[in-house]
Amino acid sequence: MDEANVSIGEMAALNCVSERALRFYQSKGLLHPDRIDDSNGYRYYSLEQSSTIDMIIEFEELGFSIDEIRSILEHRDIESLEAALAGRIGALEQSICQQRSALADAQRLLASCQTIRESPLFNVVMVENIPERTLVNFGIFHEAAVKVTNDGEAFVREWEINLRQTKRAILDQGLPRSLFRGVGCRIAQEDLLARNFRLSGSFVMIDREHAPEGCALETIPAGRYLTLYTDHYVSRDGSNAELSGLETLLAYADEHHFEIVGDYLGEIIADTPAFDFDGRDMLFKQQIPVAVAGCSQ
Repeated sequence: MDEANVSIGEMAALNCVSERALRFYQSKGLLHPDRIDDSNGYRYYSLEQSSTIDMIIEFEELGFSIDEIRSILEHRDIESLEAALAGRIGALEQSICQQRSALADAQRLLASCQTIRESPLFNVVMVENIPERTLVNFGIFHEAAVKVTNDGEAFVREWEINLRQTKRAILDQGLPRSLFRGVGCRIAQEDLLARNFRLSGSFVMIDREHAPEGCALETIPAGRYLTLYTDHYVSRDGSNAELSGLETLLAYADEHHFEIVGDYLGEIIADTPAFDFDGRDMLFKQQIPVAVAGCSQ
């Protein structure tokens, strides 16, 4: 090592990078050797260039592209650096939001796996205390999917058309695409009381902190629910299992003197794209909020 310059190997060792990295930086116009020996092509660097290597590595770790780093090094002024950093911070915040959403989705899928593994009692009415939840609501976009008919196969076909349109609404609102797997349905309280089984809307459940800014949210308060888990939508005879479950829940409410105090929610726990188990087409949880007749909830 002479006093003025160091070889590429020495420069690499001093800065904890590889010789290949220094050659790459040169090829991309980020860092040129201080001099190149004309006789043998050897590259030599000045120690002062170490600060440039430090900058390149830091910008790489921040996620800047090679082109962005080159632009920063070429301008070398505070205004350009501030603009670049502000833009990168915005990109990092968006990435963090996406990662949090992906984490929440993975946790939901894991919870679905655990629910299936625990094998909830199917087709048995239970009384559950369910904590507060947050929903994003959608309309029923396909008119033929409003009336819940006893022909299970026919209704599923109409609901599938509505689901495709709901998917577009989810994406238009900037919601995670993964929420599409959990589109549930609801029936208004007054229609439940009248035994008029028509859908008033659909919904997805979301963690409030993961909702995009400006997204309209509904808070469903904690409460007591009559619930029924069902492991298929179309029964073997072709009938609609959800309609049968609704009738079972309402009959139970009448028999045990429960008062219906809110909308019916049909929550998807798992569906075929994620769980293809024994030919079952979905696992869903039917829920009706109730109170003991004559008492507040």
